Amino acid sequence: MPHILAVDDDPDVLGTLERVLKRDKFDVTMVDGGKKALAELEKDIPDLMILDIIMPGMDGIQVCTAVRADPRFTTLPILFLTAKGTTDDIVEGLDAGADDYVVKPFELSELRA
Repeated sequence: MPHILAVDDDPDVLGTLERVLKRDKFDVTMVDGGKKALAELEKDIPDLMILDIIMPGMDGIQVCTAVRADPRFTTLPILFLTAKGTTDDIVEGLDAGADDYVVKPFELSELRA
């Protein structure tokens, strides 16, 4: 079963992701912050990381940059799922190393794709 690490400080978003992804037969780990995400990666490497940008403490851009700097995670797919939706935001996220970028609010079909 594919494993997804979802990182968002909004419990409603995490709850939605958990319900949808588990229904689609994914194993899901939820964390509510950037530092917790990096700690989780030390325990287990997921098949995909879904990452919010706007989080207190360590934001998603910082997490993505740190993950990409670690050779163990160069092939880990990272999907930003965030409310930051300007062209500059998207370019910043992709430049930080994300593989894809979805803007909140999102359609479940877009997330699944």
